[in-house]
Amino acid sequence: MPTATAAPVPDRTRSQRDGLRCRVRLADGRVFAGELAPERHRALQLGMLHEHSVGLVELAAGSRRDGRLQITTRRRSDHFLPGGANGEQGWLAALLELAEHHALRGEELFVAPAVRAAARGEKEAVSETRFLWVDVDEPDGRPALWAFLAERPCHLLVESSPGRAHAYWKLDEPLPATVVIASTGELVEPIERAHLRLIHHLGTGADGKPNVADPACAERSRVMRLLSVGRAITAGVSPARSLADASVTEAEARDE
Repeated sequence: MPTATAAPVPDRTRSQRDGLRCRVRLADGRVFAGELAPERHRALQLGMLHEHSVGLVELAAGSRRDGRLQITTRRRSDHFLPGGANGEQGWLAALLELAEHHALRGEELFVAPAVRAAARGEKEAVSETRFLWVDVDEPDGRPALWAFLAERPCHLLVESSPGRAHAYWKLDEPLPATVVIASTGELVEPIERAHLRLIHHLGTGADGKPNVADPACAERSRVMRLLSVGRAITAGVSPARSLADASVTEAEARDE
């Protein structure tokens, strides 16, 4: 059989061996800083975002054609899996197995921070979120993000590619997708409102439009990058914020 046209097979052994930088504040207050395998980065990111999620977690995947990303899973019900508060002990393992399936195919991975009430990708399927997030996709926007984080440390910071990062803040209480104001009957979208305040606070241009954080990420149905093969992503919590509720031990961080 000819092999000249065979597609390259991802090196699973190499992907598990190569480490990526990570900094995590442990449950006892100590800081773990070192390299972890991509699989452990994914476990930490998914675990922190959805340990307390009641509902469905969307894990999306796609590939690039002619340089343009095409996410192909958002209409597939098998890519919406139970979160950690649904009572299923293997919830995280199931998400990681699905992510590994796509990573071994060389596809790019994404996770929706907001929780779904139904297995659909559109915003009408979102029930609530326990996190707010921003995406800074230009290197010249990072100083503004660092200055903001110095005042309001985030719980999770992911370097999606050199010069690009997204940050997540855990909320004290879940924020619903929609609320009806009793006095007026107006339907409001609290998640989008909160995100737009964050995005504009980070920086705007002379025209008043955001020029630091991506305004498209304000939508509650947004999917954010999850570590995949070939992407050097740094994930971890801000060293200025203790995350006792994350219950991460050094052995868990290393997967010992």
